[in-house]
Amino acid sequence: MGSLEHTLKENGMVQVTLPEMFLFFLAQPPRVNPHYEKVRQESEAWLLKHGDFDSRVSRIIHRTDFSYFCAVVMPDASAETFPFDNGHLQKNPEEARKLIDGLVSIMRNENFEPEHPLLIAYKSIWLRLSQTSSKGVQNRFAASMTSYVEAVMQQVNLQSTAVLTSTIEGLVALRRDSIATTPIYALIEYAYGLELPDEVIKHPSIQKIETIATDMVLIQNDIVSYAKEKALGESHNIVSLYHLQGYSLQSSFDCAGELLKGRYRDWYQTLTELPTWGEEIDSQVQTYITSVQNVALANLNWR
Repeated sequence: MGSLEHTLKENGMVQVTLPEMFLFFLAQPPRVNPHYEKVRQESEAWLLKHGDFDSRVSRIIHRTDFSYFCAVVMPDASAETFPFDNGHLQKNPEEARKLIDGLVSIMRNENFEPEHPLLIAYKSIWLRLSQTSSKGVQNRFAASMTSYVEAVMQQVNLQSTAVLTSTIEGLVALRRDSIATTPIYALIEYAYGLELPDEVIKHPSIQKIETIATDMVLIQNDIVSYAKEKALGESHNIVSLYHLQGYSLQSSFDCAGELLKGRYRDWYQTLTELPTWGEEIDSQVQTYITSVQNVALANLNWR
C-alpha cells in the first residue's frame, strides 16, 4: 500500500501524509481463519440477542467486526476456540467502574450472575477458557484483564484532563496496559491449546516480544486515529504529544512513523535472542510468537 492521504481540520484545512505502516512482516496479506464468517454471524447474533441494543449500536457492532481481528490473529484456531470480543468500556467513569467491578467478580466468583450484556459475553468467554485451559493460562488471562480494565479506568479519568506525560516513551508506557493486547496473548494460548510453562512465558525475550507488539498496535492506533481523537478532545496521543513538543503536524506524524519502524527493528533483534527449550516447547513458542505478531498485523488491516 502506498502513502495514505489524511486531511485534517486544524486552523483551516491541513493536509498531511501518513507514514508508511505496511512494512516488513506487516506488508504480507493477512491469513484469515476459515471459520470467520460463521463465527462472526453466530457471535453477533448471540450478543444482539442478549444485549437488547438499539439499531444504532447494533450497526456499530456489525461494522466494527471484532471477529475479523480475531480471525487474523488466530487463522488456524478451531471454530470452538475462536474467540470474539464485541464491547468497549464507556468514557463515563461511573459506568466504567461498574463494568470493571463486574469483570473482576466474574473471574473471582463462579456464582456471580452479570446483567450487563458485555459482562454476560465476558462470562461466556471466561467459562470456556477456565474449563479447558491450564491454570497458568487462566492466571495470565485474569491478571492481564485486571491490568487492562484498571488501566482503562485510569485513562477514563485522565481523559477529563489535558495533562500529558512529558515524554513519548512515558506516554507509550502509560498506555500499554490499556491497549487490550495482553488479554489477547493469553487467549492465543487457549485457542491453540498451548501448554507453555510459566518460565517460558515469563522469559525476558518473550516478554519483550509481547511489549514490542503492543507498542506497534498503540502507535498504529495513534497515527490513524489522531484526527478523530482531536475532534473528540482526547489528547493522550503520540502524534499530539510530538505536536505539543513543537514539531509541525507533518513532522509529528513522521516521528510517529519512525517510532514504529524502530519497533520493527526491535522485533527482529529480539527474535535472535530467543533461547531454545527443546523441540516440543520450541514448536509451541513459534506458534505463540507468530500469533503475537498477528495481533499487530490484524490491527493494521482491521482498522
